[in-house]
Amino acid sequence: KVGDDIHYVITVTNNGSEDSPAIFGDVTDSAVGFVGSFEPIGYNESVTFDVYYTVQPDDPDPFTNTASVLAHPVGFPNDLVDEDSWTTSLFQPGVMIEKTGDELSKVGDEIHYVITVTNNGSEDSPAIFGDVTDSAVGFVGSFEPIGYNESVTFDVYYTVQPDDPDPFTNTASVLAHPVGFPNDLVDEDSWTTELFQPSVMIEKTGDEFSKVGDDIHYVITVTNISSSDSPEIYGDVDDPAIGFHATFSGLAHGDSIVFTPVYTVLLSDDEVDPGGMVPFVNVVTVTASPDGFPNEFSDTAEWTTQLVHPEIDIIKTVTPSGVITGDTVTYDIRIENIGDITLENITVNDSIFGNLSAHFVDTLIPGEFDT
Repeated sequence: KVGDDIHYVITVTNNGSEDSPAIFGDVTDSAVGFVGSFEPIGYNESVTFDVYYTVQPDDPDPFTNTASVLAHPVGFPNDLVDEDSWTTSLFQPGVMIEKTGDELSKVGDEIHYVITVTNNGSEDSPAIFGDVTDSAVGFVGSFEPIGYNESVTFDVYYTVQPDDPDPFTNTASVLAHPVGFPNDLVDEDSWTTELFQPSVMIEKTGDEFSKVGDDIHYVITVTNISSSDSPEIYGDVDDPAIGFHATFSGLAHGDSIVFTPVYTVLLSDDEVDPGGMVPFVNVVTVTASPDGFPNEFSDTAEWTTQLVHPEIDIIKTVTPSGVITGDTVTYDIRIENIGDITLENITVNDSIFGNLSAHFVDTLIPGEFDT
């Protein structure tokens, strides 16, 4: 093949009659640039030349060249000529490596690579053998001789590390040799896997205050906060304290889904504290997975609603307590917030005097009174 030496053996023999004189002369091979001479050789004797020629890129395939001899019998002017040719097939050895793998992966998961080595030399090339390495996993394996157009495949697995770059590109390389030849044949191929970062966020809001028998209105928002190259996610939302469960699917990067459960406060939720309000705390959890991947990830959110005990007291007294027709009496009316939450929009009505709200404040904080 190109770049290799062809070793020629050129043999000249005196094949004249037994009584012929010795012969001498010159040997040429113009294709390989050889010129040589030989001293007289007798009947049936031979002389041998070892000739080496390095195949050039522009040499034809097959490569045929001709050696010629011009000889003379000793003591005679006669020219004796002969020629002989030899044809060498110039094969073109080759190797090709191809690498494929998962298009998406993430930290902690395995990437499955398939590495294929093919003998893509010319049809007359010998079989090749060699080794395969990979920049991420190191040595992959060796392969025995494979013939023209044959292939060998390696399955390789790599676990993505936290410090691997995104995207993650690595290269497989092959170093091969034709059987019987020292030449090195090399090729390489790379594969890039996008490393996505899956994540989900849940947020929960609700009424700040409620009480036994009233509804608490919650707003639960689930958002896919994965990296932009992540697949859609699906999963479950659970809030056991209020008996809420829901599922979702097909949630793309940056998208959200909203749930609005309503819960009616039970007496058992209100563990009365003489000190005032009772916090009703509940936690919602989202558990999600990327489409096509078994991994689960989760997030939680908490909301506290204060369970209050609104109560107002009104006291009405009169002086003097005993009167006769025509006397004037004075009424004292006192209102007091005896609950644990501020009261607003207070109205006071009297069966005799009508609406007395203008004489009172319209807001009382716990423990505050007005007369």
